[in-house]
Amino acid sequence: MNFRTKSQRFGRRAINLDPEVAERIAERLKALGQKYASEFPSKAAEIRSLWDKIDDGEPETLESLYRAVHSLSGSGETFGFPKLSEAAKQCEAVLLAGMKSGQLPRTDAEAGIVSVLAELDQ
Repeated sequence: MNFRTKSQRFGRRAINLDPEVAERIAERLKALGQKYASEFPSKAAEIRSLWDKIDDGEPETLESLYRAVHSLSGSGETFGFPKLSEAAKQCEAVLLAGMKSGQLPRTDAEAGIVSVLAELDQ
């Protein structure tokens, strides 16, 4: 059997794949990206709800908000949403600093949340 290969970029590495395999992988990634995007409304609702509860002073709320944003920082880029990933990374850093210090910089955190929600609402 004679296979022709095609260099395909996946993540940070370029690998050589049979063109048919590369096409199947691209189709699967596209489908996964569409499924991922279909979850944006529920993710946005969760983040909004947690942000609304942040003034209650419960540390668990901030931790839950951090986890919700953190989950978007890596997965966003993986599924073709690099702007979402970048917004989530910046917001995540502010939330983490607030968790460590016990003092959430409200203005910075709100700006981060707004950026993340803007990407989810597109």
